[in-house]
Amino acid sequence: MPRNFTSRMPNGVTNASPGQTLSQAGLLDPSWAHVYHNDFDTFAAGDWTITKTGTGTTALTAADGGALLLTNTAGAADAIYMQLAAAGFKPATGKDMFFKFQGTLSTITNCVFYCGFLATTTTPGSTQDAIYINKATATGALTLRSVIGGVTTSAAFPSTCAIVAGTQFELGIHVNDQGDVAAFFNPGTGNAAQQVTPLSSGTATITAHGPVAKLAAPGLTTAVLNPSFGILNSTGAAHTLTVDYLTAIRNR
Repeated sequence: MPRNFTSRMPNGVTNASPGQTLSQAGLLDPSWAHVYHNDFDTFAAGDWTITKTGTGTTALTAADGGALLLTNTAGAADAIYMQLAAAGFKPATGKDMFFKFQGTLSTITNCVFYCGFLATTTTPGSTQDAIYINKATATGALTLRSVIGGVTTSAAFPSTCAIVAGTQFELGIHVNDQGDVAAFFNPGTGNAAQQVTPLSSGTATITAHGPVAKLAAPGLTTAVLNPSFGILNSTGAAHTLTVDYLTAIRNR
């Protein structure tokens, strides 16, 4: 029979210190960190600043787990860039910050893609302050970037960690309390990438990488940043980005 890995804590569990307001509540304090998560079961365009070149579309699409479909029009420089309507995540010494993104690109050769934290901008390609991951045109290779006042520090992902057209991928960023920046890559999703699966044999499998690219304390921008993502054509054909989910966290 399959094993059940559920943990049972009938007396509750908490992340609050003794004496804090929710220390006796028996459940986790949701205000412990600033958290934004969107699984795109619903989509409110007004929650986002959407910058377009061309007349592309952003709409929910049928997919297990919920998904948002970005569809560019066919201009060689058409683009769709999305940011939350108001910036709300500021890196700081002593505070951990995280970003996680799962999606699928229809093409690798003919588009530019990025996701991560960017200061509010209509020109992500020349952002002045950011911590993000991007893919250039004509390649599935990825690069981790930290931008402070227009000065960029970069670290390339290993060649084995590249996006494949039509294949779902998961990307992550962790800025630790010392200001170091690490990037994560998982080529699979769901159970294969993050959840241990109970098996009848009593074993479990998990496929995941640790950090695949690092920047040692490149400095911390003083800008308040936005969870962001986008796609830019590099040829005269329509391309798509399907977004499964986006998560952003910053410890208080």
